This record gives sequence, structure tokens and C-alpha cells, in this order.
Amino acid sequence: MTEAKQHPVPPKGRSALRLAWRMGAFCFRVSLLLAIAVAALSPRLIDRDWRFDLVASLHAQFTLAGVVLAAWQLVFRRWIWCALFLVASAGCYAWMLQVERSPFIGERALQQNELALRVLQINVYSGNRQPEGIIALIEEHAPDLILILEAPLTLLSAIEMRRDLQERYPYQAGLESRSPGQIVVLSSHPLQKRANSPTFDGLNRSWGFWAGFVNIDGHPVRVAGVHAPSPRTEFSWRTGKMTFDRIGQLFERLGSPLDEPSHPTMIVGDLNAAPTSTRSRMITDRFGLLRAKPLGIWDGTFHASVPWFARPAIDDSMLSPDIAVRSWRTVRIPGSDHRGVLLELSISVGAID
Repeated sequence: MTEAKQHPVPPKGRSALRLAWRMGAFCFRVSLLLAIAVAALSPRLIDRDWRFDLVASLHAQFTLAGVVLAAWQLVFRRWIWCALFLVASAGCYAWMLQVERSPFIGERALQQNELALRVLQINVYSGNRQPEGIIALIEEHAPDLILILEAPLTLLSAIEMRRDLQERYPYQAGLESRSPGQIVVLSSHPLQKRANSPTFDGLNRSWGFWAGFVNIDGHPVRVAGVHAPSPRTEFSWRTGKMTFDRIGQLFERLGSPLDEPSHPTMIVGDLNAAPTSTRSRMITDRFGLLRAKPLGIWDGTFHASVPWFARPAIDDSMLSPDIAVRSWRTVRIPGSDHRGVLLELSISVGAID
């Protein structure tokens, strides 16, 4: 009779260590899965706590994380975990698909009834010490309309001293106040019925908006440059929404309500809300606007020091349906913690008339 093959018995200490490792790995996977699942459910939980909106702003990042984790489990042939991560990731991606976005038409030739507008929005950071770099950025891209947020005095002085910029952008707002942090608008097209409005006393003085009309070849376009309060507290989160309410009230006083299709409309700036943010969707739904950032461009604006796939697009535009996006991309802003957004737009003349 053959003697049964003897298997070595591992020492008790090693068995306990292996068990602890497996339990730790299991808890780690569960924690990651729960994080992505909570992100997928966050828009449904906004009524419970405003912080879930911060999570909703990161749906793109959680989607990517879920796919990477699923691939990690696939390598080790853990099929169930792979499927769970993919399902949670799909839940986050579903919210990205639900965001209503402006038509993306690419670099095709403009039709006879379309006007082109090149817009540069930059949050330069109030402590920026590289005004020459900002000037070089403007010269490199030569936009038709520039919105500068958190402009320091050194930049205001540098712009005023450049005769070529004064000639290219004869229509300006914000420079005359000599107030650091003021929203500054430079335009090659006439500005009309304009107004600067800080958000509230006691908050960061750079938060607020500039609003008015840009006259493009005789066609008025509603424009607002906005720096919405950063959602660091429940108060500032709600105040960010109220900032857009005040923009709507201003245009109502001007006889051109935002929710009426009387003029093409663009709200550009540091929105402090990604496209998937609940706050962003509340605002666009109320005024009938669309987010400009195309779904197929996976890039963001904050924080400038992190890789492109990890940055949420909190700097962006909200556009009326008669404005299409030809190009959307981020640009490096010297001395700033934000990336800027360079937009090329097509505005339907028929919609203006």
C-alpha cells in the first residue's frame, strides 16, 4: 500500500500572517468599491449633505479609477471583483452621459449664418508674480474676448502699459477700478450695458461676476464672467448658486432674461463646479444652458499641478443652445494653480436676429 503523500504544515505564525494579509486585502477592496459606489450615488444624496456635490464633481476621476481597479482584479483573475468595479464605474459614467452639453462641431468651416468667437478664460491667482507670462499667453493665443479672474495689480499695470494690447482690445472692463482680484474683461468687440458685481461683503473680494453684452458685428451676445465661491463650506456652496441667480436678476433688469432665447448667452469663468456637479446642473437647467466641455475631452483645470486625468473641469462655460463648440482645451497659466480654458465658438446669426 502506497504511503499517503505528506504535505508540509506551515508554521502557525505564517498562517496567521497570511490570513491577516487576505483580510486586509479584502477590506481594502471593499473600501475602494464603496468609495466608487458612493460617488455613483452622490447626486441622489445631495439633499442629505452638500458635500456629496464635491464627490459628484469627481465622477470622471471615479470612473477612471473603477476601470483601473477592474483591470487590476482581472490580472489576478478575480472575476467577481472585476465585475463589481466595472458596475460601480459604469454608475459614475452614467452621470457624465446625463450632462447636457453644447454641440461639438469641430474645426469645420463656418457657415454663412455663423460668427466665430475665440474666448480665453484664466484664473491667474491673486498672488501671481508672473505678469509677463500672462501677457505672453494672451499674445500666443490672440483671443477675441478675454476674462481674467483674480487679477493682481502687477498684471493690471502690465496690461495698461502695453500699447499693442490697448489697440487690440480697446473695449475693457475692470482695469479702471485698480482693485486687486477684480474680474477684468478685454474685448476686441464693443461691450455694452455692463456691470461689475461682487458676491457678498465678507467673502473673498474676487468672487462675483461681470455681466453685459458683447456686440459682434452688430449682433449682441449676452456674456457673464463669473468667479463663483469655492464650495469649502455649506454657506459658500449655496452662495455659489446664488451668484448665478444674481446674474439672472441683472439680465432681467436689463430686459433680457436668461431663460428667454432673445440673445445667445455665455457664462464663462471659474464656476467651481464640474459638469457632473449637482450645483452646475441646477443652474443650467434653470436657465436653459449647456456645459461647453465636450464629453470626449478628458481634461480639467484644477489643480494645475496634478496630471490631466485627475483634474476636474471647474473652469468652463455655460452656453445657450445656439452656440456650438469648435474647440475646447486647457492652457497653462504661468504662476497660477488653475489651468485656463481656450474656447473657439460658433454663434448662429439666425438665432441672434
